[in-house]
Amino acid sequence: MAAPLGEYSPARVDGIASSAHLSVVAPTFPLGAELAHYYGGDRSVDGREFFSRGLGEGPEQDHPVLPTLVRVSEDVPAGLVAWCARQPLTAVRDRRSRDRLVAAGVGEEIAVVPNPAVLLGDLASPSVLVARVGHLRQLGELPDSEFLVVHVVSPVTPDLVAAVERVRDRLGAVEIVVLTTGVAHDELALPPAWRLIGTDLVVEDRLAVLDAARAVIAADEHVAAVSSALGQDWVLLDPTGEQRWPVLEFAGEDQVVTHPEEILSAAFAPPDAADRLASAQRVLKSHLDRIAQIAQDALAARGGDLERRMADLAGENHALRTAHRRLRERMLVERQALVDELATTWQEGERVAREADELREQLARLRAELAHERELHAALAARHRDALEQRAAVESELATLRQTKLLRWSEPLREVYGKIRRP
Repeated sequence: MAAPLGEYSPARVDGIASSAHLSVVAPTFPLGAELAHYYGGDRSVDGREFFSRGLGEGPEQDHPVLPTLVRVSEDVPAGLVAWCARQPLTAVRDRRSRDRLVAAGVGEEIAVVPNPAVLLGDLASPSVLVARVGHLRQLGELPDSEFLVVHVVSPVTPDLVAAVERVRDRLGAVEIVVLTTGVAHDELALPPAWRLIGTDLVVEDRLAVLDAARAVIAADEHVAAVSSALGQDWVLLDPTGEQRWPVLEFAGEDQVVTHPEEILSAAFAPPDAADRLASAQRVLKSHLDRIAQIAQDALAARGGDLERRMADLAGENHALRTAHRRLRERMLVERQALVDELATTWQEGERVAREADELREQLARLRAELAHERELHAALAARHRDALEQRAAVESELATLRQTKLLRWSEPLREVYGKIRRP
């Protein structure tokens, strides 16, 4: 299993040198660069020196440490020059890195080999990618319709938004799916209609997203290399100019742009793209064969039995491939069961949410009706109070009238008049 390099110390160097016959160094960052961003200031896990001077001259006499498919920064330290000069094979990812090493005094024999991701087309099973796309669509991560992938490594600018919208208009009715690397989601400032893929996707899911896309707008060499290996239409947006050089080893200038306004006019799929990819793959495979040969030589130099070792490796490789295939099949079945359960739960949650919305609407209507009834009741109560006040006023006036002398003195006459009226 992979383990951190740890602190650069004689004990750790000896441990690495004795644990294998050969080491291959292929970091994503340029050699010679300031690595505090990757390692920080914690010396207990600081492995920066491994990427500036290898294991040292003594351990590397029996244990080659090959810088392979690396990029080199503009500042080439003397330790890196000495390290590369000791190795039987040094390979860089672009011509600019080779020129920097040559200028620093490493020598002319430096191979230029493309990004290893150009071989992913031979490693990624199409059926597995299709199944993973189905899972992501069931979970609502991907749309059911066609989509354009926009890969971003920094906050989205208005120029990029405008450029992507123009590309979408050209492609037709497609949705925008955003794939991120190294940028926080709360910093993206995405348009509301753009769909953001979660950062917790495993590598296979990210490959599936790229494979299923209508086209890809990449932001670094790795996504460009993967898209090329999968036979995808893509273009690289490289405002800094740092990603251009490795990409040119498997693509052309017309697929690399420096400004969002140039994306629409870029060649997403140039006519000779397949030829460039095939050439890059041949170079990479030949380089891997050379590494394998150096590993065999290192084994023989230590007195190992090459034929027996090859037989053991062949047996282990067959067993691992069989186990891997069965594990992958089982994982797909288990993942499908999990996705079905999650999709059912998600649908149930949507149903409950809809019912809750309906109940909220009904409650709002009942509250409105209750408020109206209260208004009617208040109006009726006001009318009732007015009627009572009027009655009280009439009764008071009648009582006052009865207390007058005229009404008292006329009472005998009114009684006689009443009898006459009622014979």
